[in-house]
Amino acid sequence: PFLRSASTLPLMVWTISILPTYFVWHLRSLGQVWEVPAWIQILEYGSVAVAVAIVWLRPPTKTVMQTSPEESVLPSNYSQDAKSE
Repeated sequence: PFLRSASTLPLMVWTISILPTYFVWHLRSLGQVWEVPAWIQILEYGSVAVAVAIVWLRPPTKTVMQTSPEESVLPSNYSQDAKSE
């Protein structure tokens, strides 16, 4: 439920962008060193940096709640009798 907020966009992006780092297992099976290639690191951290920039540069949004007249907020000392008059 926490990932539905716009402020967690970088976390959602990182959750997906970290998957290519498992490519190192394939490279190791080919006899190469256990090291994440630079292009994968750029992909991973670059996408997170772009997501952070989007969150920071995005203009704030205002939430407008619409209520019907029956749902209007009344002061606590307002009686129902006064409303019917």
